[in-house]
Amino acid sequence: MTARRVAELLTDTGWPSCERHFIGDFGLRQLLLYRLYGLRPGGAAWYADHHLLRDHYADREGGPVAAGPFRSATAHRMNHHLVSGGAQDVVSHLADTLPGRPEEWCAELLEIAQAPYPGGADARRERAQGLVAADGPALRRTVDQLLHAVWLCQERTRPTGPEMARTLSRLLGLLSIMEFDGAGRLSDTATVWSDKAVHEQPLLPCTCTGQLGRRG
Repeated sequence: MTARRVAELLTDTGWPSCERHFIGDFGLRQLLLYRLYGLRPGGAAWYADHHLLRDHYADREGGPVAAGPFRSATAHRMNHHLVSGGAQDVVSHLADTLPGRPEEWCAELLEIAQAPYPGGADARRERAQGLVAADGPALRRTVDQLLHAVWLCQERTRPTGPEMARTLSRLLGLLSIMEFDGAGRLSDTATVWSDKAVHEQPLLPCTCTGQLGRRG
């Protein structure tokens, strides 16, 4: 079936819609995610599908952006790359594109990091807290930690709360005092994001994250 037909069937059978996700029900989306990951050993079907989409949007970089949840083909590509083994390439992209555009960069980071998390071991919390060794200069290492912290808060299947709020505040605070154009403007983002995280609210809300009924 085409994506359009699947969308019609979901609507006809009463499943909610979401402006940011094709499957607008959080629970159904997680069930389908785990089924896709488990279709083949080691998540082979999962990785193949996301590699296909990653390459599809790579061919569209620089072109017009269709209406949807991503502001650019690059952000869409990086979203699929993040969940298919390309986290370090995503970190490189984010580290290279931060100087001079902190507001746009933060918006793109939230779009990229709304990616689902596949099966297998999950080291995002340890990576966010700097417990996993990372290479490169301070900017790249801090962006690496921040990406994994934001991914945890956006993906919303693991607890976040005060611990991750402190991590977000610390990492954005570190970035805000680094020597690049616009760094100081990240201090306001640190306040907003940490406040949302401490109340377990999504950093980038949508219809289906509102279904979770978390406090705040």
